[in-house]
Amino acid sequence: MTISGKTLMMTTLVGAMIALPSVSNAQGLWHRIMRGTIVANDNGAITVCVGRSDGAKIGQELLVTRVTNTGIGAKGSTAWRLQNIGRIRLTEVFDEHFAQATVISGSPSKNDLVELRAEGPRP
Repeated sequence: MTISGKTLMMTTLVGAMIALPSVSNAQGLWHRIMRGTIVANDNGAITVCVGRSDGAKIGQELLVTRVTNTGIGAKGSTAWRLQNIGRIRLTEVFDEHFAQATVISGSPSKNDLVELRAEGPRP
């Protein structure tokens, strides 16, 4: 059995129509997994996975937290500890998913977590 050029072209076109929305959905899924993570720290220029779709705005301050494994907890489970590392301030919102920040205090590192909270008075 041979496949004509027209059949091959139609098959390729249909495949592309199916695959393109999947690429878009994969980017959204990736953002949901990485949201709130410091993805780069280049000499104090912090890039975070927090963007317009999360409500990020220039000037917002975010608390930086580090998660550490403290060993074995109760009933053999892994014990985790959250440690406040410092604060950062958003200086540029790149797009729906990423923003840049500067360090206000502490020593944030790649893979530390940040949390964008609703605006209002800080506790």
